[in-house]
Amino acid sequence: MSLFGWYLLGLTLHAPASDSTAPDASVIDDDDHDDDHDDVGDDEPPGRAEGPTRRARRPPRGEAPVAAQTIIVSTGTRTAHDASTAPVATTLVTRQDIVDSGAETLAEALEHQDSSISLTEGVGGTELSLRGFDPEQVLVLIDGQRATGRIDGTIDLSRFTVENVERVEIVHGAGSVVYGSDAVGGVINIITRDPDPGVQSDARVVYASRNTVDASGRVAGGMRRWQLAGFGGYHRTDGWDATPFDEATTGDRVDQWNVGAGAKLQLPSEVRMSLDGNVQQRLSQGVDRADDGSLVDRANSTYTGDLTYAATWVGDSSQLRGTAHYNVFKDLFVQDQREGEAFDQRQPTWDHIGQFSVQLDQLAGRHLVTSGADVQLEWLVSERVVAESGANRSDRQRVALFMQDEWTPTTSPRVTVLPALRVDYDSRFGLYPTGRLALLVAPIESLTLRAAYGRGYRAPSFREMHLAFVNAGVGYRVTGNPSLAPEQAWTGDLGLTWTPSKNYRVELGLFDNQLRDLITVDVVANANELGLDTFSYVNVGSAFVRGVEASGFVGFLRHFEAEAGYTFLHARNKLTRQPLPGRAAHQATLALRFHQRSWGTRAVVRGRVTGRRAFSVSPDLPVSFAVPFASIDVRVSQSFLRYFGAFVGVENLLDAGDATTNPIAPRSFYGGLSFRY
Repeated sequence: MSLFGWYLLGLTLHAPASDSTAPDASVIDDDDHDDDHDDVGDDEPPGRAEGPTRRARRPPRGEAPVAAQTIIVSTGTRTAHDASTAPVATTLVTRQDIVDSGAETLAEALEHQDSSISLTEGVGGTELSLRGFDPEQVLVLIDGQRATGRIDGTIDLSRFTVENVERVEIVHGAGSVVYGSDAVGGVINIITRDPDPGVQSDARVVYASRNTVDASGRVAGGMRRWQLAGFGGYHRTDGWDATPFDEATTGDRVDQWNVGAGAKLQLPSEVRMSLDGNVQQRLSQGVDRADDGSLVDRANSTYTGDLTYAATWVGDSSQLRGTAHYNVFKDLFVQDQREGEAFDQRQPTWDHIGQFSVQLDQLAGRHLVTSGADVQLEWLVSERVVAESGANRSDRQRVALFMQDEWTPTTSPRVTVLPALRVDYDSRFGLYPTGRLALLVAPIESLTLRAAYGRGYRAPSFREMHLAFVNAGVGYRVTGNPSLAPEQAWTGDLGLTWTPSKNYRVELGLFDNQLRDLITVDVVANANELGLDTFSYVNVGSAFVRGVEASGFVGFLRHFEAEAGYTFLHARNKLTRQPLPGRAAHQATLALRFHQRSWGTRAVVRGRVTGRRAFSVSPDLPVSFAVPFASIDVRVSQSFLRYFGAFVGVENLLDAGDATTNPIAPRSFYGGLSFRY
């Protein structure tokens, strides 16, 4: 058997014992899931029998072992790899990172994890910028299936809860060759937790400032061939206001609940099946002040439902996987002007997407060949959308064929060459090919070099093609443009990772992104007989986003860890040479962790520094900048009686932020209890 067999998704092939980089096959169960080993002790003699003495020496439940565990990633290539030797660099937010941070949502989990990530509060909620790319240019996936429900181009990361999240995989650079449209600047893949045989359960309740309540729980278990899981959570907060001298609010009041379930089945015929589903309801409310001084009460009610079925057949040197996924997102936007009607609105929107994929992985000597097809059916129903037929509905179909060849000519030194090609057909604009070439070279075990160059694109959204919106109170209207071309990007990455020991790691990276046919809003007609200027979406100009990244990790004094990251970003419009708005030239993250396993005590201090960034950019006016700011979070947790834990913390200790350029929730304190079995 070739030693490259372990790369196959879910294959239980073992590499030769001499290959120190090959993971245990037991962790390569699935391309999108990872086993939870949190309750395994690392300080027990090998081969010691199970019994009262051994159980007493185990660390508290939920405490990850000190010994490094193999983590399997799949987002960058759609095939499973040890994260340390994956040919496409992947940033990981592990389950332990999520627990340490005290995060309840994906936005909170990502807040301090990567210096290239920037989170801001926008019209559509908490939006993410990755290496200077806009939120609509970053694809968000859940177990490899694209999430829907963009509001004003943004997927609100605060609506994704984390009680059922095993890890988050972040891939920088163009990912369109793997996932198609929208993956211009990167991919965020949320990997959910798999149930294991036996019984597992955990629960968590938190109370925080502003009457914030978080409660979540999960129960899972089963036998060797079948497992079940159920989870759910509730979240509410009163919101906040950076300008208490008026009635307008800055942060919304939120009420949210979600429930979900999953099942896995292993058949004797080497076929695995899984079925997962969840539903969520979220209500956010706030008060806005219009340009004329009017106060407007605003409410967004969103409803989300997901259902995914997957089946995998495993052979001696191949694997075939098929997936069917359906997602529905309803957004009901209601706006009520106080003492007036000019700004009153009621806009229901239904966004549906059906996804079907089939993927074949085959071993051929030192080649792992991946091929397959993706089908996406999407339709949107909204009063704001007027298609060519005049109906308030727009739909599109996408079909794609892809192929990738992972060739590893040698393992000492390790060299992997990864060419990939994909051709997408979109019913709205036709064929679009993308490609990528990636290279990994590890001349010695502690040093890894990576390079990648690829092409990405973002197809125009329904809103950009068919929006029909009139705001008579302000004097404008916005119309869609069905003739828009896709945004395009050519991205190049160079990276170096040096890990001289388990207590030290250094990473350096360079990236250069060239963008063309960017979509923006511009005036296309001056005021008509009704006094309304007409705006529309147009393809304009080009831009570049380039920069440098550096990060380091050190473990010291046995119980301490320190980690830091820095990103320098240079983003400019090629025509005007002006900076692209919303991109800070300098960003840094810092973290200091303490973990005394025998006490069950953890403490973490995390911080982020964001430099000044262009806030308002106009060809006729000087550029205005948002002021720099720094935020610090502190959390201390204590395990007791093996199954229980208590924690306290403070977020935004420095009370950074303001109402306009940096809308950050003010300083808040929290405390809570946890249970894990």
